[in-house]
Amino acid sequence: MKISTFNNRFDKTPKTIDLELGDLFDGLSARMSNNCTDKNSLPLWSPTTFKSSRSQSNAIEISCLVYDMDDGIAPFDSWRCFSEFNVLAHTSFSHTPWFHKYRIIIPLAKPIRAKNWRLAHVAGLQLWAEKVGRGEPDIKAIKDSARMYYRYAIPQSDSGGGCPMHPKNYHRIEGHVSGKFLDLDYSHIKEEINERVKIDKSAPIAYNDLLNQTHVRSRIAHECGASISGNVARKIKCLNCGDNTVHFYIDISQVAKPQKFARCNHFNSCGWFGDLGKL
Repeated sequence: MKISTFNNRFDKTPKTIDLELGDLFDGLSARMSNNCTDKNSLPLWSPTTFKSSRSQSNAIEISCLVYDMDDGIAPFDSWRCFSEFNVLAHTSFSHTPWFHKYRIIIPLAKPIRAKNWRLAHVAGLQLWAEKVGRGEPDIKAIKDSARMYYRYAIPQSDSGGGCPMHPKNYHRIEGHVSGKFLDLDYSHIKEEINERVKIDKSAPIAYNDLLNQTHVRSRIAHECGASISGNVARKIKCLNCGDNTVHFYIDISQVAKPQKFARCNHFNSCGWFGDLGKL
Protein backbone atom coordinates (compact mmCIF):
# COMPACT_ATOMS: atom_id res chain seq x y z
CA MET A 1 0.00 0.00 0.00
CA LYS A 2 1.04 3.60 -0.57
CA ILE A 3 1.21 6.46 1.91
CA SER A 4 2.68 9.97 1.90
CA THR A 5 5.18 11.40 4.39
CA PHE A 6 6.02 14.98 5.35
CA ASN A 7 8.98 16.46 7.21
CA ASN A 8 6.74 18.68 9.37
CA ARG A 9 3.31 20.31 9.35
CA PHE A 10 4.54 23.11 7.09
CA ASP A 11 5.83 20.72 4.42
CA LYS A 12 3.54 20.88 1.37
CA THR A 13 5.44 18.36 -0.77
CA PRO A 14 4.50 14.74 -0.05
CA LYS A 15 6.94 11.87 -0.46
CA THR A 16 5.12 8.76 -1.70
CA ILE A 17 6.20 5.46 -0.14
CA ASP A 18 5.07 1.98 -1.21
CA LEU A 19 5.02 -0.42 1.78
CA GLU A 20 4.07 -3.92 2.81
CA LEU A 21 1.81 -4.12 5.86
CA GLY A 22 4.62 -5.11 8.22
CA ASP A 23 6.83 -2.23 7.12
CA LEU A 24 3.91 0.19 7.42
CA PHE A 25 3.16 -0.85 10.99
CA ASP A 26 6.85 -0.89 11.92
CA GLY A 27 7.31 2.59 10.49
CA LEU A 28 4.25 4.09 12.19
CA SER A 29 5.17 2.36 15.47
CA ALA A 30 8.59 3.99 15.58
CA ARG A 31 8.63 6.58 18.36
CA MET A 32 9.81 9.89 16.94
CA SER A 33 11.01 11.35 20.22
CA ASN A 34 11.05 10.48 23.91
CA ASN A 35 11.63 14.07 24.90
CA CYS A 36 9.63 16.26 22.52
CA THR A 37 8.59 19.77 23.55
CA ASP A 38 6.83 20.91 20.37
CA LYS A 39 4.78 18.56 18.21
CA ASN A 40 5.08 20.98 15.28
CA SER A 41 8.63 19.74 14.86
CA LEU A 42 7.45 16.16 14.33
CA PRO A 43 7.18 14.46 10.93
CA LEU A 44 3.73 13.54 9.63
CA TRP A 45 2.15 10.95 7.35
CA SER A 46 -1.02 10.66 5.31
CA PRO A 47 -2.92 7.61 4.04
CA THR A 48 -3.51 9.64 0.85
CA THR A 49 -1.33 9.81 -2.25
CA PHE A 50 -1.22 13.06 -4.23
CA LYS A 51 -0.57 14.25 -7.78
CA SER A 52 1.70 17.02 -6.52
CA SER A 53 1.35 19.22 -3.42
CA ARG A 54 -0.95 18.18 -0.60
CA SER A 55 -4.52 19.33 -1.20
CA GLN A 56 -7.92 17.77 -1.67
CA SER A 57 -7.89 18.71 -5.34
CA ASN A 58 -4.58 16.81 -5.78
CA ALA A 59 -5.65 13.74 -3.75
CA ILE A 60 -5.57 10.48 -5.71
CA GLU A 61 -6.54 7.66 -3.34
CA ILE A 62 -6.67 6.71 0.34
CA SER A 63 -5.13 3.47 1.65
CA CYS A 64 -6.17 3.48 5.33
CA LEU A 65 -9.18 4.37 7.45
CA VAL A 66 -7.98 6.55 10.33
CA TYR A 67 -10.06 7.39 13.39
CA ASP A 68 -8.78 10.52 15.14
CA MET A 69 -10.26 10.42 18.66
CA ASP A 70 -10.23 13.61 20.72
CA ASP A 71 -13.54 13.65 22.63
CA GLY A 72 -12.25 11.64 25.61
CA ILE A 73 -15.35 9.42 25.69
CA ALA A 74 -14.26 6.11 24.17
CA PRO A 75 -11.09 4.76 25.88
CA PHE A 76 -7.88 3.89 24.06
CA ASP A 77 -8.67 0.17 24.28
CA SER A 78 -11.55 0.76 21.84
CA TRP A 79 -9.06 -0.21 19.12
CA ARG A 80 -9.63 -3.84 20.14
CA CYS A 81 -13.14 -3.63 18.68
CA PHE A 82 -11.41 -3.72 15.28
CA SER A 83 -9.03 -6.60 16.04
CA GLU A 84 -10.67 -8.81 13.41
CA PHE A 85 -8.76 -6.59 10.97
CA ASN A 86 -5.13 -5.53 10.75
CA VAL A 87 -5.11 -2.55 13.09
CA LEU A 88 -2.64 -0.20 14.77
CA ALA A 89 -3.42 2.36 17.48
CA HIS A 90 -1.33 4.93 19.30
CA THR A 91 -1.98 7.74 21.73
CA SER A 92 -1.66 11.27 20.41
CA PHE A 93 0.50 14.05 21.80
CA SER A 94 -2.10 15.50 24.20
CA HIS A 95 -3.32 12.14 25.57
CA THR A 96 -3.64 11.86 29.36
CA PRO A 97 -4.74 8.99 31.66
CA TRP A 98 -7.95 10.86 32.46
CA PHE A 99 -8.75 12.11 28.92
CA HIS A 100 -7.83 9.65 26.19
CA LYS A 101 -6.76 10.99 22.79
CA TYR A 102 -5.48 8.59 20.15
CA ARG A 103 -5.60 7.36 16.56
CA ILE A 104 -6.71 4.02 15.17
CA ILE A 105 -5.26 3.06 11.78
CA ILE A 106 -6.96 0.32 9.73
CA PRO A 107 -5.41 -0.53 6.32
CA LEU A 108 -7.96 -1.01 3.54
CA ALA A 109 -8.26 -4.10 1.35
CA LYS A 110 -8.06 -1.79 -1.66
CA PRO A 111 -7.42 1.94 -1.87
CA ILE A 112 -10.43 4.22 -2.31
CA ARG A 113 -10.42 6.95 -4.91
CA ALA A 114 -10.41 10.40 -3.35
CA LYS A 115 -13.51 11.42 -5.31
CA ASN A 116 -15.44 8.66 -3.51
CA TRP A 117 -14.19 9.52 -0.04
CA ARG A 118 -17.19 11.75 0.73
CA LEU A 119 -19.24 8.54 0.69
CA ALA A 120 -16.61 6.19 2.12
CA HIS A 121 -15.98 8.31 5.23
CA VAL A 122 -19.69 8.03 6.12
CA ALA A 123 -19.36 4.23 5.93
CA GLY A 124 -16.34 4.57 8.24
CA LEU A 125 -18.42 6.49 10.78
CA GLN A 126 -21.15 3.86 10.58
CA LEU A 127 -18.54 1.17 11.21
CA TRP A 128 -17.40 2.99 14.36
CA ALA A 129 -21.00 3.21 15.62
CA GLU A 130 -21.46 -0.50 14.95
CA LYS A 131 -18.19 -1.71 16.49
CA VAL A 132 -17.67 0.74 19.36
CA GLY A 133 -20.97 2.56 19.87
CA ARG A 134 -19.61 5.37 22.03
CA GLY A 135 -17.53 8.46 21.45
CA GLU A 136 -17.21 10.06 18.04
CA PRO A 137 -14.26 10.28 15.65
CA ASP A 138 -13.23 13.78 14.59
CA ILE A 139 -15.64 14.44 11.71
CA LYS A 140 -13.45 17.08 10.08
CA ALA A 141 -10.43 14.76 10.13
CA ILE A 142 -12.10 11.62 8.78
CA LYS A 143 -13.91 13.54 6.03
CA ASP A 144 -10.74 15.27 4.79
CA SER A 145 -9.34 13.29 1.85
CA ALA A 146 -6.01 15.13 2.21
CA ARG A 147 -5.57 14.75 5.97
CA MET A 148 -2.12 14.20 7.44
CA TYR A 149 -1.31 12.98 10.96
CA TYR A 150 1.55 13.50 13.39
CA ARG A 151 3.80 10.53 13.96
CA TYR A 152 3.80 8.82 17.34
CA ALA A 153 5.82 10.73 19.94
CA ILE A 154 6.05 11.22 23.71
CA PRO A 155 5.93 14.79 25.05
CA GLN A 156 8.67 15.89 27.41
CA SER A 157 6.10 16.70 30.10
CA ASP A 158 4.97 13.07 30.24
CA SER A 159 6.98 11.82 33.20
CA GLY A 160 4.23 9.48 34.37
CA GLY A 161 4.78 10.39 38.00
CA GLY A 162 1.76 12.62 38.45
CA CYS A 163 -0.84 9.88 38.39
CA PRO A 164 -0.73 7.03 40.95
CA MET A 165 -2.61 4.75 38.52
CA HIS A 166 0.07 5.32 35.87
CA PRO A 167 3.46 5.43 37.62
CA LYS A 168 5.19 4.84 34.30
CA ASN A 169 4.77 6.42 30.92
CA TYR A 170 1.06 6.33 30.03
CA HIS A 171 1.45 6.83 26.28
CA ARG A 172 0.83 3.60 24.38
CA ILE A 173 1.04 2.03 20.97
CA GLU A 174 -0.65 -1.30 20.34
CA GLY A 175 -2.08 -3.28 17.47
CA HIS A 176 -2.93 -6.61 15.96
CA VAL A 177 -2.13 -8.32 12.66
CA SER A 178 -5.03 -10.63 11.85
CA GLY A 179 -4.20 -11.01 8.17
CA LYS A 180 -7.57 -9.49 7.22
CA PHE A 181 -7.77 -6.08 5.55
CA LEU A 182 -10.86 -3.90 5.94
CA ASP A 183 -13.08 -3.91 2.85
CA LEU A 184 -14.92 -0.62 3.42
CA ASP A 185 -18.16 -0.94 1.45
CA TYR A 186 -19.79 2.41 0.80
CA SER A 187 -22.15 1.43 -2.03
CA HIS A 188 -25.14 1.62 0.32
CA ILE A 189 -24.27 5.21 1.20
CA LYS A 190 -24.67 6.27 -2.43
CA GLU A 191 -27.94 4.36 -2.67
CA GLU A 192 -29.27 6.03 0.49
CA ILE A 193 -28.39 9.49 -0.81
CA ASN A 194 -29.94 8.81 -4.21
CA GLU A 195 -33.10 7.51 -2.54
CA ARG A 196 -33.40 10.58 -0.33
CA VAL A 197 -33.22 13.08 -3.18
CA LYS A 198 -35.97 11.56 -5.31
CA ILE A 199 -38.54 14.32 -5.78
CA ASP A 200 -41.93 14.28 -7.45
CA LYS A 201 -41.35 16.46 -10.50
CA SER A 202 -44.96 16.32 -11.66
CA ALA A 203 -45.69 19.59 -9.88
CA PRO A 204 -43.51 22.57 -8.95
CA ILE A 205 -42.42 22.87 -5.34
CA ALA A 206 -41.62 26.04 -3.44
CA TYR A 207 -38.06 26.54 -2.19
CA ASN A 208 -39.10 26.78 1.48
CA ASP A 209 -41.29 23.68 1.18
CA LEU A 210 -38.38 21.79 -0.35
CA LEU A 211 -36.11 22.68 2.59
CA ASN A 212 -38.74 21.38 5.00
CA GLN A 213 -38.76 17.89 3.47
CA THR A 214 -37.03 15.30 5.62
CA HIS A 215 -35.09 13.60 2.80
CA VAL A 216 -33.70 16.97 1.64
CA ARG A 217 -32.68 17.99 5.16
CA SER A 218 -31.01 14.60 5.62
CA ARG A 219 -29.09 15.05 2.34
CA ILE A 220 -27.92 18.51 3.45
CA ALA A 221 -26.74 17.05 6.76
CA HIS A 222 -24.57 14.49 4.96
CA GLU A 223 -23.22 17.03 2.49
CA CYS A 224 -22.21 19.28 5.41
CA GLY A 225 -20.39 16.41 7.13
CA ALA A 226 -22.71 16.70 10.11
CA SER A 227 -22.64 14.41 13.10
CA ILE A 228 -26.14 12.91 13.20
CA SER A 229 -27.57 11.88 16.55
CA GLY A 230 -31.19 10.83 16.49
CA ASN A 231 -33.15 13.59 14.79
CA VAL A 232 -30.48 16.26 15.07
CA ALA A 233 -27.63 17.14 12.71
CA ARG A 234 -24.77 18.71 14.71
CA LYS A 235 -21.19 19.99 14.43
CA ILE A 236 -21.72 21.90 11.20
CA LYS A 237 -19.43 24.83 10.41
CA CYS A 238 -21.07 28.15 11.23
CA LEU A 239 -21.13 30.65 8.36
CA ASN A 240 -20.61 33.48 10.83
CA CYS A 241 -18.17 32.45 13.58
CA GLY A 242 -16.53 29.55 11.71
CA ASP A 243 -16.86 27.04 14.56
CA ASN A 244 -18.49 23.62 14.14
CA THR A 245 -21.43 24.68 16.30
CA VAL A 246 -24.45 24.75 13.96
CA HIS A 247 -27.30 22.28 14.36
CA PHE A 248 -30.73 21.66 12.86
CA TYR A 249 -33.55 19.13 13.08
CA ILE A 250 -33.87 16.63 10.25
CA ASP A 251 -37.55 15.65 10.59
CA ILE A 252 -39.33 18.77 11.79
CA SER A 253 -42.62 16.87 12.18
CA GLN A 254 -41.06 15.12 15.18
CA VAL A 255 -40.41 18.42 17.00
CA ALA A 256 -43.09 19.93 19.25
CA LYS A 257 -42.36 23.44 17.99
CA PRO A 258 -41.10 22.96 14.42
CA GLN A 259 -37.70 24.61 14.08
CA LYS A 260 -37.07 24.92 10.37
CA PHE A 261 -33.87 26.94 10.55
CA ALA A 262 -30.28 26.00 11.35
CA ARG A 263 -28.79 27.73 14.40
CA CYS A 264 -25.38 28.29 15.96
CA ASN A 265 -25.00 27.08 19.55
CA HIS A 266 -23.17 30.30 20.47
CA PHE A 267 -26.36 32.24 21.05
CA ASN A 268 -24.74 35.15 22.88
CA SER A 269 -21.44 35.55 21.04
CA CYS A 270 -22.61 34.62 17.52
CA GLY A 271 -26.35 34.10 17.23
CA TRP A 272 -26.32 33.03 13.56
CA PHE A 273 -29.38 31.32 12.12
CA GLY A 274 -30.60 30.80 8.60
CA ASP A 275 -32.29 28.42 6.19
CA LEU A 276 -30.54 25.19 5.31
CA GLY A 277 -29.96 26.28 1.74
CA LYS A 278 -27.25 28.65 2.95
CA LEU A 279 -25.30 25.72 4.38
